[in-house]
Amino acid sequence: MAPLTRSMKKKAANSKSRIMQSLPKELLVEVLAKVASNSFNDLYSAKLSCKDFNKTAEEDYIFQCVDMSKFPLDSWRFDDKFSKFLKRCKKCGNVEALYRQGLRDLFIGKRVQQGIMCLKKAASKGHVEATYVYGAILVCFGGEAKQEGLELLEGYVRVKKEAKSP
Repeated sequence: MAPLTRSMKKKAANSKSRIMQSLPKELLVEVLAKVASNSFNDLYSAKLSCKDFNKTAEEDYIFQCVDMSKFPLDSWRFDDKFSKFLKRCKKCGNVEALYRQGLRDLFIGKRVQQGIMCLKKAASKGHVEATYVYGAILVCFGGEAKQEGLELLEGYVRVKKEAKSP
C-alpha cells in the first residue's frame, strides 16, 4: 500500500471536519458529557483527537459531568492547572467537586460556612456522602436543624440499604 500524500491527508482531515460540523452541537456536548462521566482520561483523549471535540469540551455541562473518582482528594493544592480544572468543575456544579471542596473547607481550610454550603449543594444534587456529612453536621447544630439532619441521615441509610439489596 502506498503512503498517504500530504494532499490525501488534508482531504481526509477536511472530510472529518465537515462531518463533525454537520452534527448538532448539543449532540457533541451530550457525547462528550457521557465520555466525561465515565473517564476523565477518555475525555482528555477525545479533546486531543480533533479541534471540534477540543472546543466543545469547554462547555460547562461537561465540567459538571466529569468523573473525579480517580483523582486523589488532596491533589488540589499541588498543580495550578489541575486546581483551576477542579475549581471549574465546582463552579459548574460537579457534585463530587462540591463535596471535596466542602470537606477541604471544613477540615483543612477551616472555612466552616463555605464548607457547609458546598456540602449542602452537593447533597441537594444527590451526592450520597455529602448528604451524610451535611446531615451529621445539622444534627450537631441541634434545634430545627437537628430534625432536618435526621431526615437526611434516614435518607442516606435508605439509599445504602437499597444499594446493598439485589
